[in-house]
Amino acid sequence: MIRQAPLIKSIFIFCAALTLPAAANAQKFGEIVIEPTLMAETDMPKPGSTVRIALKMSPKPGWHGYWINGGDASQPDKFNWSLPAGYSVSTFAYPTPKKLTLLGVTNHVYEAEYGLLADLKLPANAVPGTRVPITLDAFYLACSDKVCLPQKAQRRLDLVVGSGEVDEAKRALFATWQSKMPTQFEGASVFRVSDGQIRIRLTPKIPIDLENAWFFVQTPKLIDYAAPQDIREKDGKILINLKARDNVEPKKISGTLALASGQALHVDAEYKPKKRNRTGQVMLIMLMLGLFWYWWKPRKG
Repeated sequence: MIRQAPLIKSIFIFCAALTLPAAANAQKFGEIVIEPTLMAETDMPKPGSTVRIALKMSPKPGWHGYWINGGDASQPDKFNWSLPAGYSVSTFAYPTPKKLTLLGVTNHVYEAEYGLLADLKLPANAVPGTRVPITLDAFYLACSDKVCLPQKAQRRLDLVVGSGEVDEAKRALFATWQSKMPTQFEGASVFRVSDGQIRIRLTPKIPIDLENAWFFVQTPKLIDYAAPQDIREKDGKILINLKARDNVEPKKISGTLALASGQALHVDAEYKPKKRNRTGQVMLIMLMLGLFWYWWKPRKG
């Protein structure tokens, strides 16, 4: 039996593939429709310091980019760095996306300018005045409501080891991007899989308003993204029930709980198997002890 939702998604993706040549004619092949700009919070980082790096993503009108898990019809972004010896950079952090559903295909997207953030670590022996060339090769996907175009861009950033002074305008810009990042959920986070559902249980330290909340699953290929989500509070716990894909057995689930207030919480939930009911085993042991006592007692004398 073929389920309707996967069939619709397959047709949608197939049609998108068919329209790609037409899109190449309508759009200049290789044209960047989401412009990336690489920048640092300070252009004069101190030796041994950690500097915030941003990749500002600016979609043209009608185009959107994707979250770290883009949903049904996306592909993961890829970033390749070229750094001087002794320097290192973290993976990019993504802001909270929005849900976009079209013909049963649900994606996690950004329709306006957004910033990806990473941390650049300088070696302690970096010499002031030394030039620091940084190159990023970015591979990502841009889509409209009609077609998707793979994007490829190389961006370069030149820093000079110095005092670490931060321009106030840049400080404010980076603070804005940081405010759109989810904060780490503080409290117990566990889940189990049963009856075709992934059941996540959170124990918050303070009450949280869950009206119109949505859980963006970062771990790929676990859930039906278009299915309704049951998110509610019960006895001081947050219960999140998600429709699981067939035969999933994750040991950990990461995701973002987006709230109507604009706040968002990053969740890392660990697998917790359902407790086994041992009542039958206990009763069997008691029965065996009773039989043993029954047969042993008369023979004692």
